[in-house]
Amino acid sequence: MAYTNSTGARFETPLRDRCRHVVNHGTHHRAQIALVLREADVAPSAHGRHLFRPRRVTSLQADVSSQRFPAAL
Repeated sequence: MAYTNSTGARFETPLRDRCRHVVNHGTHHRAQIALVLREADVAPSAHGRHLFRPRRVTSLQADVSSQRFPAAL
């Protein structure tokens, strides 16, 4: 993935590294929000970790998923 930063310098970074950065950056902002809520004596809500838990997939679901999404992205 090629991009130009705010000073005009050009860089190339693998897409997997950019995706990892997006996830980490989101974690940073969730922590900031949780801190502000705690300072206001409000308990932060669940942050969606359940969305990333592995789920059992039946063979039929696996067949449908493999048709919609390529194995290697």
